[in-house]
Amino acid sequence: MAFLGEPVDDPGDGTVPGAPRCIKDRVEEALFEPRRSLFTELDLVFFDTTSIYFEGEGGQELGQRGKSKDHRPDLKQMVVGMVLDLRGRPICCELWPGNTADVTSLVPIVRRMQRRFGVRKVTIVADRGMISAETIAAF
Repeated sequence: MAFLGEPVDDPGDGTVPGAPRCIKDRVEEALFEPRRSLFTELDLVFFDTTSIYFEGEGGQELGQRGKSKDHRPDLKQMVVGMVLDLRGRPICCELWPGNTADVTSLVPIVRRMQRRFGVRKVTIVADRGMISAETIAAF
């Protein structure tokens, strides 16, 4: 599955630090396109992150030590962010190094969703880990 993370030559949006445009993006966009119609809007999406830790030899590139949501600070981890539509269907996901703070993920994800899927209006309901004074100022 490593090929999904291979960078592509498409003009990337560059809005998600540590997440360059890759084959995964093309696949997500191709899967979303049949659901789109003239009147399709992503009025409401859900976004959250979690961490996944590596055991054994995994995590050479994304694996970093960070705040472990699994209470395993002894292992390298990566952060996974998932965006779901109103029906709970996945739209896209992002992967970051394990030392990425949740608060740094929200603004880039929203900007990337706007560019990739035509999200126009944004209403945010988030927990404390996603919001900061800088995040509010950016929106």
